[in-house]
Amino acid sequence: MDGRLLCCVAGSRGEAVLRGVRAAFPELSLLVCTRQDPGLQDGSGEEIERLIARESLESCAWSDVTKGAPWLTEHRVDAILLVGWRSLVPDRVLAALPDRVVAAHDSLLPRYRGFAPLPTALSTVTMRSASRSSWRRTRWMPAQ
Repeated sequence: MDGRLLCCVAGSRGEAVLRGVRAAFPELSLLVCTRQDPGLQDGSGEEIERLIARESLESCAWSDVTKGAPWLTEHRVDAILLVGWRSLVPDRVLAALPDRVVAAHDSLLPRYRGFAPLPTALSTVTMRSASRSSWRRTRWMPAQ
C-alpha cells in the first residue's frame, strides 16, 4: 500500500485494534479518526487520544472523511478500517474506495444490530450458520 490506512476507531475494541495494527505494522502510514462516544463510559476515547499523541499519529475529523473522493485523495487514503464505529459510511466514500473499506462489527449485521446484538443473536441460535454466510459475502483486498 503506497498511501495510508485510515483507522476509524472508537471504544475499547477500536483502541485495541489500533494498538495491534501499530504494533504489527510499524512502517504502515496511519491516519486516525476517533471521537468520544457518549454511549461508552470506559475511558477508551481518552486512551485513543493519548495513543495518537504518543505515537505522533495524524488524526482527522469524521466530517472531513465523509467529504469523499477529493479529501481521501488529498490525504492519500488507500483503505479504511472501522472498528467500534457507530456511523454509516456514506456512499461517496464507499464509491471512492471500492472493496477497500472494512468495518469490523461484533454482531451479525443487519439482522442483529442495536443494543446487545451478540446476546440477541446467541439467544436465537443463529450463530451456527453465521460465519459461513458472512465470510462468503466478504471481498478482500488483493495483496500488492
